[in-house]
Amino acid sequence: ARMTSDLRLATCGLRLLPYIRPSLIITRMLRQKVLQTIRKYRMMRPGDRVLVAVSGGPDSIALLHLLLCLQKELGLFLAVAHLDHQMRPDSHSDREFVERLAARLSILCFCDRVDVPALVRGAGGNLEEVAGQRRRAFLEEIAAREKYSKIATGHTLNDQAETVLMKLFRGSGSAGLSGIAPIVGKWIRPMIETRRAEIFNYLNQQGREFREDATNQDTRFLRNRVRHQLIPLLEKHYSPNLLERMSTLAELERETARYWRCRCHRWIKNDQAGLFVPLEPLGRRPIAEQREAIRLFLLLVRGNLRRINFEHTESVRRLMQERSTDKKVVLPGGWEVVKAGGVLRVRRRLPISNDEVRMTNKP
Repeated sequence: ARMTSDLRLATCGLRLLPYIRPSLIITRMLRQKVLQTIRKYRMMRPGDRVLVAVSGGPDSIALLHLLLCLQKELGLFLAVAHLDHQMRPDSHSDREFVERLAARLSILCFCDRVDVPALVRGAGGNLEEVAGQRRRAFLEEIAAREKYSKIATGHTLNDQAETVLMKLFRGSGSAGLSGIAPIVGKWIRPMIETRRAEIFNYLNQQGREFREDATNQDTRFLRNRVRHQLIPLLEKHYSPNLLERMSTLAELERETARYWRCRCHRWIKNDQAGLFVPLEPLGRRPIAEQREAIRLFLLLVRGNLRRINFEHTESVRRLMQERSTDKKVVLPGGWEVVKAGGVLRVRRRLPISNDEVRMTNKP
């Protein structure tokens, strides 16, 4: 009788917690993590119309479902956009999958297709770069026409680390090592602080279907070698938190690049002939400032810094110091830097042949 009484006393005041399914815990944790990233970078406001880029792969499918979970709380209107690049014989299956998913979820869906391989055969260039350019143009067009204030993509913490490492291999400066910005204008990456393993765990626990792109396993591509070979090796033998370390590096370099960009804008001038950089005053500044001013100059004229590396920047710097005015620096993509009248200018090299484009766009 005494033992029974002691047990009653021992259990008095205890409350049994309700059983919570593991899948629900995973969903809540990932939902909270994505919400934290959205709030940290102020990605969205109530009333935003968000166009979600959905390829059909695991990352974009997870992004869509997570934003649906947050839709009411954040006050969003969501729609889906998918571009078929026709880079695989079965790529139309991805489009059909996305269309069925959008219909099942009662979400507006915008789809289109473009023959990227045919474009590359006709005009030259890098297959992945051309596909990326067409995808960005497609999403921008839909957002502008249908008045969407945000474009959400499924970039993850893994994508960030892969990008930083690849930029490191190419000898990039602060701008390149800043990696994938969480937010640029209307472009947002709500899962940029989320590991891909967390996403797969979430999808498996939820039983969500997604499409597998066989080319993502093709180690002929540098990004796939970094993803499947290099990063697992570095995580196992050198740094288990490599992804987070690369993300921290990207954030530090992003702020450094922002500082230099603001500081170097004063060197970019404009006249009737276009943008130019005055040689004499910039030539007296520290080398670091000269390099950043040159990169900013090239960015503003070309619209991007693709294929621009340290050697190109240094060649332009040496051109600044040359006494001769008949020399020039040839840049990838059919551009050149010339010196005339005490200033630097960037201009198109015309005509540009297909052979020249292919040559200058080699990795």
